[in-house]
Amino acid sequence: MPLDLPWSALAIVVPCAVVSALVAAKLPAMRLGRLDIIGVMRGQTVSPPLGRTLPIVGVVLAGVGAAAVLTGAPMQSGGDYRVGFGSVGLVLGVLCLVPALLVFLGRVSARWPISIRMATRDAARHRSRATPTVAAILAAVAAITIMSIGLSSDTRQQRAEYVPQALPGEGTISTWDAESRLSADAALRPVAGTVRATPLLVVRGVDDPLAGPMSPTPAKPQPFVAAVPDGCTAEQSIWDTGSGQNCIRLGTMAYDNAFIGVLPAAEIAARLGLTADQARAVREGAIAVAVPSLRNERSVRLASGTFVMDQTTYAPSQVKTTRTDELPVVPVAAVHRGDGAMPAQTGAFVTPETARRLGWPTVQTMLLLRAPDGGAIDEATEKQVDETLGAESEGLYVERGFQRYDATIMRVLMGVGAALVLIVTLIATALSLAEQQRDLGTLAAVGATRGTRRRFAAVQATVTGLLGALCGVAVGLVAGTALAFPLTTGQFTDPATGATRTNGPYLSVPWPWLLLVAVVVPVVAGLIAAAAIRREPTMTRRAS
Repeated sequence: MPLDLPWSALAIVVPCAVVSALVAAKLPAMRLGRLDIIGVMRGQTVSPPLGRTLPIVGVVLAGVGAAAVLTGAPMQSGGDYRVGFGSVGLVLGVLCLVPALLVFLGRVSARWPISIRMATRDAARHRSRATPTVAAILAAVAAITIMSIGLSSDTRQQRAEYVPQALPGEGTISTWDAESRLSADAALRPVAGTVRATPLLVVRGVDDPLAGPMSPTPAKPQPFVAAVPDGCTAEQSIWDTGSGQNCIRLGTMAYDNAFIGVLPAAEIAARLGLTADQARAVREGAIAVAVPSLRNERSVRLASGTFVMDQTTYAPSQVKTTRTDELPVVPVAAVHRGDGAMPAQTGAFVTPETARRLGWPTVQTMLLLRAPDGGAIDEATEKQVDETLGAESEGLYVERGFQRYDATIMRVLMGVGAALVLIVTLIATALSLAEQQRDLGTLAAVGATRGTRRRFAAVQATVTGLLGALCGVAVGLVAGTALAFPLTTGQFTDPATGATRTNGPYLSVPWPWLLLVAVVVPVVAGLIAAAAIRREPTMTRRAS
């Protein structure tokens, strides 16, 4: 096998690796060169005075990064690069500001209680120890905030765009073929007294014209029923042949929620909320129409007959119209197009008597299940029927409304985040207290009680955790908002009007979860740190 090296990639990776190694070696060496050796030997190391350059660089990077992120998010082209580079600048800028924030806290704590004043000033003096801890917490909380905002915003979009598949509490079982109908009958037999089943039929033949006939004869004629708008022919109303006349409104091949369903008149009236006059019209042969382009018409012309679908061009041929009927239209409220009242892609309903009178072909597509009193199916019945249907069936679907899919994911995500903040804070506090044993001994020698030392440890852990977590939330809010724009913006077809429009963006911030991680967890870390102070510190007595 010949050796093939990606020289272009190596030309980038190798210099980056060399520079990274040099920087990793140079920075500690520079810091060691400025280290106070005598202070280290005496255990009195403090960070050098804070320079003015680093905070200015941090403010500039954070400001430019935030602006790039927020302006790049709505961009259709090239915005992802701006968001990516802006996020890096934002994070680096906030990290550069952490030492300045520690110094600021130390200065403003002059009038605070002594435990808080000592803890904040200790963090300000030992920035080389506190800054990495704050940075680690910041990075973890920022990542969790970004992911949680993206997850919550995506859930909000799905809730807004959710279209029920049936009425609330109603169950459906798909019964397209004879085998599924037998399985459904067997599953419903044990619960016959607790479930009311209503067959839903659609006007079409047994075979799917697009998939070809189930019989071995490829040119077998297929039945059709189609609404024929003014200016269109029956052939144009069966299937879109590229004429651009938008003739497919309702019928056998109208897959865009425009099938003709067949249900008893009482069921149609109950589902669609028809008035007494409208229900009587449906019983007498009218058609209840929800398709936006037809529901405001006084009547609709429906042609029926046979055709042959060309399996190479998918164009209807040999169209034979056997009859044409003009049916009165009962308009259906637009809301019922999207509230589950018209399942199985139906856009209109007629009664079985009307379908038989007109000679329309029908096939049972599903069973609609409700409690005997018309109420919702209980979960026990749902489980029993679903288990009886078995894995080979599509199963029973019960409309329970929008169900959040991210609840468990959010709990796990926030649990991991809380654990990270808690562990990092406690480890840093433990190391800090271990280094401060001499200082704690001095405090005890001058009369500090165990309560004072506990409050000192608690405040030290809480301040470190709070500063890192709040900075992380601030960074995550900006980047998470930018993530939500492309994640929750897309094309959406309104079921009520049938119009396709751009939907979004959606933004949802899970404030309770973020407050839990950013506020509650640092406070818990402080309480644990306080509880860990149990024994008296070792005091060194000097003899002259």
